[in-house]
Amino acid sequence: MAENIVEKRKLQELGGSLFVSLPQEWIKRLQLKKGSELVLETGQNNQLCLAPATSAKSEKHIAILNFSKYLHRELIAEYLFGTEIIVINNKEGFTKTQRQQILNYVAYLMNVEIVEESSSKITIQHFHTEEAPIKMLVQRMYFLTKSMLADIASINNKQDVENILDRDAIVGKVYLNIIMHLRSFLTGRLLTKEYSLIEILDMRLLIKQIELIGDEIKGLARDFIEGKKCKFEDVKFLVDKYEKAFKAYIDKDVASAKEFWDSEKQDKYRLRYNQYLVRIYTQIKDISDLVI
Repeated sequence: MAENIVEKRKLQELGGSLFVSLPQEWIKRLQLKKGSELVLETGQNNQLCLAPATSAKSEKHIAILNFSKYLHRELIAEYLFGTEIIVINNKEGFTKTQRQQILNYVAYLMNVEIVEESSSKITIQHFHTEEAPIKMLVQRMYFLTKSMLADIASINNKQDVENILDRDAIVGKVYLNIIMHLRSFLTGRLLTKEYSLIEILDMRLLIKQIELIGDEIKGLARDFIEGKKCKFEDVKFLVDKYEKAFKAYIDKDVASAKEFWDSEKQDKYRLRYNQYLVRIYTQIKDISDLVI
């Protein structure tokens, strides 16, 4: 998040006109240069508000990529940067397999669509809302993974497993979307006072733990196909622990977080028969650690 700049400046006189120099940090943050247009607005109490006529967040960021075996990584990098337009070129023309690969990559990203296509060029647009309610997206990740975990105890067939895996794919999309927005805050592309740097760091650590929980739940679900089941009461036990850890994080409840420290050894001993249960518990406990 961009910090407020508070400075005192003296008015200078040049050619009969008064002027004041602008803070260099503010100029760099908004990527202003000679010739940039500014908007002046007079407010109450004789205040004067100064802002760029076209802010950085209204400019379209465009990336040109060539199709290669590294395309997936390059797409992810541009997505996390917040690039709005991504053009993929292949001078030899796309094969059917290559087109399907690109479709699969796009399907993995949130709010991304193919908007233009030809034999040698595919254009992708990222329709993202810059003032995204990040905390709501974090809540979505949590509720998705909690429902995945709760449903482990009621799996009856392969379709139930597929439903859990489909939800994890959504968790992955939301995860990348949150990272993109957090990076935008940190680089100053989104100018907001909604979050502090500490909040951004904590949220980044939190969503990583949630994403890892989703990965371990996938392992539990796939174990079902091989006939390896876990105890219903242990799944419910983990769901309860997950709820308590997440609530402790939201409420900054140190007392609730400390309960995990006191019971960690016996809890892990209870779950020792299943590696996925132990790892899920570890990630849940790590969420409680973020309270301190």
